[in-house]
Amino acid sequence: MKPGRWSPWRLKAECLNAIARSGETPATKFLALNCVETYLKLDEEGQDRFERLLRKEGYMEVQRIQKTWADEMIEKGLQKGLQKGLQKGLQKGLQKGLQKGILDGRQEMLLKLLTLKFGPVSEAVGDRVREIADIAVLDGLAEKLLTAGSLEELGLDLPGEQ
Repeated sequence: MKPGRWSPWRLKAECLNAIARSGETPATKFLALNCVETYLKLDEEGQDRFERLLRKEGYMEVQRIQKTWADEMIEKGLQKGLQKGLQKGLQKGLQKGLQKGILDGRQEMLLKLLTLKFGPVSEAVGDRVREIADIAVLDGLAEKLLTAGSLEELGLDLPGEQ
């Protein structure tokens, strides 16, 4: 197309309109669109005028093809990445939540067993048990509890504490 008396923004809009209405394959339209985008660069004012022109009737097809194949691929990639990240996050969160639930359950079970064997335990002993974040340590204390004669033997009670 010869620009004739058209402004650069009008020339670009008309080129894109011709591409949009051409009936070519999406791949061919994509290549032609990228050609126009590469060789008909507009300054800021020209870009503003171009965008205003596209909002007018008769340029709807141009608006549709302006979303390039590359933009679509980027968008699909972002969506795929977000989904993958969400899945990983959910799995990690579920795993952490499950581990936390098991840990809390073991702590509460140990406190219940201590109460059954020795009577009500002090708040300090309860705090010490809830500070233990290792399931193996909690299991070891539960096993020792079977033969222990006092909280001191388990290392949970400080001398003089009730």
